[in-house]
Amino acid sequence: HLAVASTAAPAHAIGLVSLTRARAGGVARIGWHCAGAAQRRGYATEAARAVLEFAFTDLGVRRVVADCFADNAAGRRMCQRLGMSQDVAGWIGTRRIALDW
Repeated sequence: HLAVASTAAPAHAIGLVSLTRARAGGVARIGWHCAGAAQRRGYATEAARAVLEFAFTDLGVRRVVADCFADNAAGRRMCQRLGMSQDVAGWIGTRRIALDW
């Protein structure tokens, strides 16, 4: 898990991004949460992009999955901003296909 903080108050966490790697197969699962007052400011997007870059570049992950409830419009928009595509398994991001690097 990675805590997210603004540069204005770096000691105060405003959210988190998590990345969980599968034991095999080069697949990881990403998730995020941002406190209400910090939402819609780009913090979660910026943090998730950094975590995705780390996953693909440093960890050698080939595929990242994000789960999103059907009625979570903000979560779906976030997945789209990250360049992920929807799949029956959830939102999928791969370095080669879905994410724009």
